[in-house]
Amino acid sequence: MRGTRRWSVTQDLNSAQFIFNLMQNFPKTTMVMDVRSPAEFNHMRLHNSLNIPYCDQYSDSPSMQDLRQHAIGDLKLFDNRRRLLIIIVFSPPGIVFAREVAYILWKDKCKEVHVLEEEFGHFAQKYPFLCLGDGFPTYKLPAFGYPSEIIPFQLYLGDYHHAEDPLVVECLKITHILNATNCFEARFMSKGVVYLRLGVEDLATEDISKHFQLAYNFIKNALKEPRGRVLVHCAQGVSRSSTYVIMYLMRSRKINYEAALNIVKLYREVACPNEGFAKQLQNLIFTDYDSDSSSESDRSIANEYENETNQDKVMID
Repeated sequence: MRGTRRWSVTQDLNSAQFIFNLMQNFPKTTMVMDVRSPAEFNHMRLHNSLNIPYCDQYSDSPSMQDLRQHAIGDLKLFDNRRRLLIIIVFSPPGIVFAREVAYILWKDKCKEVHVLEEEFGHFAQKYPFLCLGDGFPTYKLPAFGYPSEIIPFQLYLGDYHHAEDPLVVECLKITHILNATNCFEARFMSKGVVYLRLGVEDLATEDISKHFQLAYNFIKNALKEPRGRVLVHCAQGVSRSSTYVIMYLMRSRKINYEAALNIVKLYREVACPNEGFAKQLQNLIFTDYDSDSSSESDRSIANEYENETNQDKVMID
């Protein structure tokens, strides 16, 4: 890249966690523009990537046509850019060019453009299962993608597909699963995954708050473990599971409902506790949960589920 060139472009950069979740939230409408060299691109890249490497043949003010001319890959994907969410990744020398590409796309009225804030190699180390190329083993993609990452490499929020997919559990190294439904088996108990079912119906009239203490203890104790990773799920990953995750953030970070909801929705846009659950969260008083002791009913529920999952284990074995 020519050192004399100065781009007058400012562009927000996005964290690896945000980019990971963006790809899960919109798996069919996301395109990656990779501005690294062809050699780097072939060595490792994200699925659904288009290579637009920097070279000295660009004009001083590159246009969309310049980008298309130098694109390597499926040009139909490039031509469909205005309908897609675009992620731009780079290697260290290419950050300025990455920002210029983002600016060109913005001028072209592409609806959403995001630049990864760190070099792609660091992202690939964190999420190798999203990559392919000469330098990576072949990872299959889960049929329904991955759950949303709420706390990096610790707390995940998803639906029942995620909880039942061995690729998800293996690649994310899930150690604990909190099931917010009254159905679905403890499929990976024989693999060492620890389960807790605190099922409620997704109705505004349901009292989900009666399970808050046990849910909090389960997540907290799991994350205390050196490699503890928790997946909280319900049927769709929208209301029940998000309620438990929001509750955990409120208590562990001492923040209010709105702040916790905003954090969760930043990483999982569909998260939305129903009206009744939202009111129970808004009425949550931390002093009500100062003790780590669970209620008698919670302990009964936990014991019942443990017996149930042990039966599942016997059947699996």
